[in-house]
Amino acid sequence: MIYLLLLLAALSFNSCSSSPTGSDSGPYGRIETYAGTGEAGKGPDDAALRKVTFYLPLDLTFGPDKRPYILDWNNHRIRVVTQGRVSTLIGTGELGDAPGPPAKLASTIRPIFRLTPRADCCSLPGTIQ
Repeated sequence: MIYLLLLLAALSFNSCSSSPTGSDSGPYGRIETYAGTGEAGKGPDDAALRKVTFYLPLDLTFGPDKRPYILDWNNHRIRVVTQGRVSTLIGTGELGDAPGPPAKLASTIRPIFRLTPRADCCSLPGTIQ
């Protein structure tokens, strides 16, 4: 199974894309790979944007701190991009139901999340099993 990882549409009125990797241009916009290798995988942590692997990333949002937060669903992690590097914010990468600080050491069961108004905090309103 091929996983297309974190494709972001960079809107441009003079370009469009048909390429699932790299970037391609046309008349309606541009699609470009923001992060990921195109291969499903667990790691590595603290890796460059194009060297990191995800396994079914389902959501991407920008926090009040303007950093991208990525829901790496099948890896049971919430990842964050800081200065061009991807690291784990919450989760061990292992399936589990272990609450408790620190968040990076807590196992999760396929998290769903939303950001709070504080730039240094996000909440896990639930999980999907």
